[in-house]
Amino acid sequence: MIGTDYTVNLLDFSGNLIRTIKLQQLPINLAFSPDSQRIAILGDPDELSVWGAKGELLAKYTIPESGSEFKFVEFAPDGKSIAVGGRRVRIYPNQTLDELIATGCEWLEDYFTTYPEEKEKLPACQ
Repeated sequence: MIGTDYTVNLLDFSGNLIRTIKLQQLPINLAFSPDSQRIAILGDPDELSVWGAKGELLAKYTIPESGSEFKFVEFAPDGKSIAVGGRRVRIYPNQTLDELIATGCEWLEDYFTTYPEEKEKLPACQ
């Protein structure tokens, strides 16, 4: 249930409160991931936040075009990306921290070839 007090209340099928998620922006819309382990919440005017099923913040994105243009949020069927839309659509990755770090290390691979000592400074990229 989306509240007007910057909260999202998660209820079970009987209507009992499971968890309350406190946001920094007024929630407009939300979507559950296909595996029901993540919740994407679109906040007004310019925030997309991704939460774990236990209520932990996993990621937060600032939508460059703020305002009321974006009204909808939806996970891709494979759960790997999140679409935020209205008149336009923006796509955001839905990755764990480990997946994001691995992606960053892949992007830096050419740099590490030239500067191998820099790779040694980043244990996550070993």
